[in-house]
Amino acid sequence: MMPATPVKPGHHHCTFDLLIEQVEHLDREAGLRGVTRAGYMRQLIFDDMRRQGRSQRQAARKAG
Repeated sequence: MMPATPVKPGHHHCTFDLLIEQVEHLDREAGLRGVTRAGYMRQLIFDDMRRQGRSQRQAARKAG
């Protein structure tokens, strides 16, 4: 399904095929945090990117 409005510059619209129990989990977790499904998924990705960046910086310090 395509977005109803144009996608913002620098953004990309994604569609995911999830099991019902995964969507239910996503909805519960998003609800606990007071954000949308998309907002919760963005936060998960942001947190993962931050963790990976920290790991890469630590590895670079040990190597150099």
